[in-house]
Amino acid sequence: MKKISIIDYSIGNLHSVVKAFSYIGADAYLITDPVDVANADRLILPGVGSFGQCIKTLNEKGFSEGILKFIEKERPLLGICVGMQLLFSKSFEQGEFNGLDIISGSVHRIGSSESATSVKVPHVGWKRLANSQDIPLLNDVDPKESFYFTHSYNAQVCDPEAKVAITHYSNNKITALVKKNSTLGCQFHPEKSRAAGLKVLNNFLNL
Repeated sequence: MKKISIIDYSIGNLHSVVKAFSYIGADAYLITDPVDVANADRLILPGVGSFGQCIKTLNEKGFSEGILKFIEKERPLLGICVGMQLLFSKSFEQGEFNGLDIISGSVHRIGSSESATSVKVPHVGWKRLANSQDIPLLNDVDPKESFYFTHSYNAQVCDPEAKVAITHYSNNKITALVKKNSTLGCQFHPEKSRAAGLKVLNNFLNL
């Protein structure tokens, strides 16, 4: 049985993530000590709420340095929702905050960029993905499948090494999935996306 380590820094819908991985046959467990990050086979970085609070708590609990060392070993990491946004260089949610800077880019309120359309936020609902660019999390996932989104901020990818899958909200391009080397992130919630989401998690399990 493959082990999945889920960072528990007191932020995120951890129960649903653990339950989803257990359902597909993974040994999923929470880690509260940054020392345990180094021994993980596969790592999940969840996140719910504001970017600033998440990165502040991650830093204070000592997880940020462990995550960067984990990535240096080229082991698979998956950020979910705000956990994906934390992988980027910075966020402008309720101020300006530095992220983990694993993927070059920044996080902005949906509809705030010059090329975007002002729309009601949060963006909540089921959406299909496009421009998957051979991201392994989508292996054998039917393009007609939809995933569940709930968020107000969007990651704008500047990293030339990153592969990206998108969705649309009005005519705003939303970063739905991102991959750089062994680091991946999804803006949608795979643990809430029924069979398609479970397939994404299973693909991560098999990386």
